[in-house]
This record gives sequence, structure tokens and C-alpha cells, in this order.
Amino acid sequence: MKKLRYIGLVLLLILGLSACNDPEQEETIRQAIAALDAARERIAELETRNAELVTQVEGLIETIENDTCAEDYSEALASLRDKTNELSTLQGIVALKDFEITSKNAELEAINALYDQVSASYVTLAETYNELNDDYTLLLFQYVQLGHEYEDILPPTFIHIDGMGNETELPFYILFEYEGVDTVDFQIAYLSNDSSPANAHYLQTAYVQINKTDGSLATISFDEDLEGHTPGNWADYDPIPDGATYSQIEAEFIPWLIGRTSADLDGISVFTNSNYHGIENTVAINDQTLIDTFAGSSVSTNNMIRVMKELLVYYETQYTPE
Repeated sequence: MKKLRYIGLVLLLILGLSACNDPEQEETIRQAIAALDAARERIAELETRNAELVTQVEGLIETIENDTCAEDYSEALASLRDKTNELSTLQGIVALKDFEITSKNAELEAINALYDQVSASYVTLAETYNELNDDYTLLLFQYVQLGHEYEDILPPTFIHIDGMGNETELPFYILFEYEGVDTVDFQIAYLSNDSSPANAHYLQTAYVQINKTDGSLATISFDEDLEGHTPGNWADYDPIPDGATYSQIEAEFIPWLIGRTSADLDGISVFTNSNYHGIENTVAINDQTLIDTFAGSSVSTNNMIRVMKELLVYYETQYTPE
């Protein structure tokens, strides 16, 4: 009966956890299943011993009944028969409970399998959604380029480049725009790194100031502005695989951009003086040491250059007197 109580407790534990999706709770379920399997092995061993004992008891009963002194053992034989019947009854109960446990175990496995399928489907759905959204955005821009009917309300674009040199026209979003006395301030968002998983294609956000005197970049920040607010967010890897950290980009690469105008960046589309998957600058960059430092961070640096160039063009069209 202790065995039955043990099995009942395990069964209750499994039933209580069958609907859980948390990894720790799933591990608890797996441990419960392992404990259940171990208990069933012990039950099987007990059944084997019981069967052997029943055989021995029945043999002894048969021997005594055939003996001339069988009447002297009638009470003992009756007791043995009662115990054998009780053992058989308990054996049936154990078999029934074992069947119930097997059914519940199968249900639990089915639930876990279904949960895994749902999780996989969700990941696929998220990837498909992102792909559809990208396709929709590209189609919308292609449509507008043909008809120009909604051009004024669409965000500006830049030519995104990935680590293999593939180029795609993508929007960058001007979230905030303010004309001050000395600068025009922007908060922009754009996709830089598209090699991350589909459910992590986050846009990174930059706070940018452009000098009104000469149209040069005055400030680029992916965290705080000059007054301690936090309009920026670095959404690329940090550190970049085989590349630099954001702190290095902030301390060394961004200062290379500061002070440059649209004319200064004309002819520069990749941060290298070499051929980048078939793409070459028409103007040399006079800082090979800095190029070498960020050679492993090309997606981040190249797209930052490209989006800043387009923002400078936007500034010139909106704020430069004709």
C-alpha cells in the first residue's frame, strides 16, 4: 500500500504541473517523470517476487493437501489462501493504477510535445511577420517611386549594407526634430545589424545635432544628450562579434564623423580603403589605423556613415536657404 501511496503522490505532482510552460517547472515535470519510471521499475520487481512467492505458496498448499496429515494444517492453509487472494487483489489494483499513470504520462508527453510545436510555430510566425513587414516596406517604396503620390509623407531612406555587401533601400525614421539657435536636433531610428535573429531586428536610435553655421555633424549619441536625457539606444551587438564594443565606437569612431558635412562624406560609403565586396569609395579615408581598429565592425560603421549622409542631405533640403 505504501507503493500505491507513493504512485498517487507522483501522479498528483504530474497533474499539477502538466499545464506549466516555465523551464524550471518543465524540469520539475521531467524529474517527476523520472521518479515515476523508477517507482514503476520497483513495482515490476515486486510483481516478479510476488509471482514467485505465489507459486511457492500454491506448491506448498498442494503438497500439504496431498499429505495424510492435511487436516492438521487446515487453518494455516486457509490463511495462506486468504493471503494469496489478497495479494492477487492488490496486484490488480496496482495494474489498474499503473494503467492510469501510463495514460496520464502519455497525456503529459502529448502536452509537452504540443507546447514545443506551439513554441516553434511562434518563432516561425515572428520570422514570417518580420519578413512580410520588410517586403511590405520595400514594395511601398517601390510603388511610391513609380507614382510619387505619397512621397511627402514617407520617411527618408538610406541604402543599408550587410556584411556580405548586399544593399537594400530601407527607411530611417525621424522621431524628433527641433531647430535651435545654433543647431538642428534630431532623434532618428534605423536598422543597422540585420544578422541577428529575426525576433531581435531592433532599430537603434541616435541623437544627432547638425550645426546651422556650416551643416556639419555636431553631436552623435546612442545614449544621452548634452543635458542628461537618454534619447539614444544602441541596438547592435555589444561587443560586436569579432569587432569593437560600443564604448570604442563612441570614443573613437563617432569623433571621426563629428565636424563632417555632406560634402566631406561624398564619395565615402564604406569605412575602408579596400574593395568591400565589390564596393569601393571614390575618396580615400586618411586614417588607416582607425580603419583597422573597426575592420570587424563594418556593418555598424558602414550603416552609420550612410544614414548620417542621408540625414545631412535631409537637413540641407529643409534648412538651407535656396
